[in-house]
Amino acid sequence: MKPVNLEGCEEETFPRLLRRNYLMYGDRVGMRKKDFGIWQEYTWKDVYEHTKYFSLGLGLERGDKVLIIGNNDPQYYWAEWAIQTAGAIAIGIYVDSLNDELKYYINHTEAKLVIAEDQEQVDKLISIKADCPTLQQVIYWDIKGLWFYDEPYLVSFEQIEELGREYEKEHHALFEENIEQTEPDDVCVFCYSSGTTGLPKGSMLSYRNCLGTSRGILSFNPLRPHDRYVTYASPAWGAQLIDIPAGLDVPLILHFPEEPETVQEDIRDIGPSLLFYTTRQWESLAKNIQVKAEDAPRWKRMLFNQAIKVGLKVTEYKTKGVVPLLWKALYSLADLVILRSVRDHIGTPYTRLCFVGGTLVSVELLKFFHAIGVPLVIFYGTTEAGVIVSAPVKDIKFNTLGKVAPDAC
Repeated sequence: MKPVNLEGCEEETFPRLLRRNYLMYGDRVGMRKKDFGIWQEYTWKDVYEHTKYFSLGLGLERGDKVLIIGNNDPQYYWAEWAIQTAGAIAIGIYVDSLNDELKYYINHTEAKLVIAEDQEQVDKLISIKADCPTLQQVIYWDIKGLWFYDEPYLVSFEQIEELGREYEKEHHALFEENIEQTEPDDVCVFCYSSGTTGLPKGSMLSYRNCLGTSRGILSFNPLRPHDRYVTYASPAWGAQLIDIPAGLDVPLILHFPEEPETVQEDIRDIGPSLLFYTTRQWESLAKNIQVKAEDAPRWKRMLFNQAIKVGLKVTEYKTKGVVPLLWKALYSLADLVILRSVRDHIGTPYTRLCFVGGTLVSVELLKFFHAIGVPLVIFYGTTEAGVIVSAPVKDIKFNTLGKVAPDAC
């Protein structure tokens, strides 16, 4: 299958791409969510219909602001696309936000609705509801622990979808009309800063911003339609760079871990084509590999250390352009004996592209992963401007951030 052409499509928006995927790939899997150890599948038709009914059930007006607070789940993505199709703006909030922080976000944006994952987030919202005059309704998608809550403003995700099904009976073309009204320069999402220099500030991003960022990252390392991706970066920021825009644009098959604690195990299940971790997560993964090597029998530890030396030498040659035949042969042997099993253990046997971003990355960390055959590259940018530079896997230079992305701000 040929790589997707990421150029052009200047008039695309998330809702338009969702409709395209529904029409082109309706019965193909678009998402998988692990639940009780089993991967539940959603086709693009399922994704489109969940988004449609939820959007119609929300009763939003253009320009409304809606907060979403939760971990990576299909419902989060359906909710964001539903909000945007209605002409409203989605605002992702980190799940570890404190009550006062959550109150600030609601009042700062004058949000009418908050869509929350579970009881933990609902309890926060109940405690601050009286201090949020614009907040009218709280919608949750994980009912566990909420069976006996009787606050009149609480409603489940499924109830909103049912309202949407009923509403569609008399407004059967409204959702498609709303899709047509979305424009590339519409503000579709707010991404808030960490607030390290004062109160958090919201960056207003348009579809053109988000898609341009995603295409800038992938311009050097194209993906193929239906490549597998485990979505782990927070939807409040990181997922807006790759998961959401590229998930629709390429499109990718998005995989949602069962719990944040099961991510590494779930990645091993999937064997993703693309992987994005923060610097700290890559550092932790490298440390875990090295600890397991130290705990292995002496002969295995010796083989691992020798394989790493070969991998580092070959990586050094690659940065110069040519790998001698002898070192190619040695690396093939090291890969067969040790490195392949290391990649399988961390879930990257089929991974063609790995990203790191957010904070500084050491050259030693990059070299280590390239030595074991994991194609790790950096992207750099800002929330406001999008990704400015990215590094091609085939032309890695460890003392640089990469090349300027096309149309970088």
